[in-house]
Amino acid sequence: MPKNELTTTNKKEVALTGGLAVQEKLLSELDKANQEFGADFTPYGRTCAINCIAGIVNFAKANGIEISNIDPTLLRLQVQNVGYTELNYASIPSEIYFDLRKTYVNGKEMYSIAIKPQGAGNEKLVRKYGVGLKKGSGLHNAILIREGDEFIMPQFNGLEMTPPIYKPQLKNANNKVIAVVYPAEKEDGSVEYLISTRESVKANIIAQVRQNALYKFTKEVEKVKKDGTTYKKEEVDKEARDKFYEELNKKAETMTLDEFLNDEEVLKYVNPTYTSGGSKEQMILRKMKNNALKNYPKEYDASIIKNAVENMFEEQDKSVLEKKDVVKKVSKELDEDFNDDVIMDFTTSDEETTPNKEEKNPQMGDESLPF
Repeated sequence: MPKNELTTTNKKEVALTGGLAVQEKLLSELDKANQEFGADFTPYGRTCAINCIAGIVNFAKANGIEISNIDPTLLRLQVQNVGYTELNYASIPSEIYFDLRKTYVNGKEMYSIAIKPQGAGNEKLVRKYGVGLKKGSGLHNAILIREGDEFIMPQFNGLEMTPPIYKPQLKNANNKVIAVVYPAEKEDGSVEYLISTRESVKANIIAQVRQNALYKFTKEVEKVKKDGTTYKKEEVDKEARDKFYEELNKKAETMTLDEFLNDEEVLKYVNPTYTSGGSKEQMILRKMKNNALKNYPKEYDASIIKNAVENMFEEQDKSVLEKKDVVKKVSKELDEDFNDDVIMDFTTSDEETTPNKEEKNPQMGDESLPF
């Protein structure tokens, strides 16, 4: 492979000279694993993996993190998933985003980067693998329903369905998006409407708070082995954790999404991109789109692609964040190229996360890359 293919991406022409050794080593590891498993990347999948590595190098640099402090086992698995799913970081808007977390590997403090589909990436997966969808064009662009617009949900009379009614109001063009609707055209000519509301994002916020609050209930305790030697082990105060979760759920039941995001206790554990004025609405819109699409049934060409997609929607690390850094060190999701100035949303186009599920790639050993 020509060297220059590894030193640029199609997006923002990110310079990667300083990370070239990292890229070559990581690609070599991935190629070896794929050959042993008998599932090579397609040419485009390899391009997606290269672009993903480019983005990671730039992302780590922007966050002041040394590549050597990133968990290599998880990193290889994540990039491999990108290559198999053919989601491209370098597309505009980007089809994936990076989720940065602090983690611990063999007692050593490190960082992990989870890579997940967003917006256009989820749309691409549904268009490519959606069961019964008209190939290629079956999933239409999202319709964005804003506060004040007239919108009537689909009506059902047995199996007969009356399509939704949407009448956008020009005066509401800058109002908050309260629902996302994807018309999904089937091969048999029928149309299904994939709908997600603003309030559904509370479930995403709850999952993030639960994950980021784990440090609060985790402590090191001293254990004694049979031979009398001692060692330290991290344990979770399950009673205190469950009480916190119960209180969190009660708040979510009685508050709107915006009230929930303004709650003093919730704010301690929420990604800052959900609370800053410049990105809050973009993040909420991303999650609404994800929620509308993620449960649509998909049929994959191979089990390895199915596993790659499922892994991308799971939390792959055990994050225990320091109390003082909890706001600064939570995930920093890359913004998509939204155009909220567009009035007619018909032509415009981010789990649930499962905290603390750690999965290792059987194709790759646990040895660290010599970064």
